Amino acid sequence: MRSTGHRPESIDATVVAAADIHGRGVAYARLRSPGGERVVRVPFDLPNEARNVPHAVGYVAATAVAGTLAARGIRRAVFHLDDPDVVDDLNGRRGVPPALVLPYVRLKCALNAFERCGVALASGEDDLRQRARAEVAVNVAA
Repeated sequence: MRSTGHRPESIDATVVAAADIHGRGVAYARLRSPGGERVVRVPFDLPNEARNVPHAVGYVAATAVAGTLAARGIRRAVFHLDDPDVVDDLNGRRGVPPALVLPYVRLKCALNAFERCGVALASGEDDLRQRARAEVAVNVAA
């Protein structure tokens, strides 16, 4: 985003993420506002109980990005997530699996920090997805 001297109050954030077998993860978010576009990197850690749970990465990554944006003063956001099951859970289209109840509650709390917030399915973003996976792979190999 171009710096205009103030932060936007509203933003579209496309979030993709990856995590290693130890639960260390990274989310990349492409942030779009009327002032421009930029990519931010947000590290996160999966709790032990969520490391082998499908879709946990999507929940924890979105929670980390939401917290980062709220801390930066963003008041309205639309999150475009790359996991369709997480999007369906958040939009009430299916029941949340028992193993994901706590990550779901944490994410909903993070989203409720915004004045207005929406969730939609991301499309494209292969460059960010590849960046996240490559970073995680390098960390595992190191």
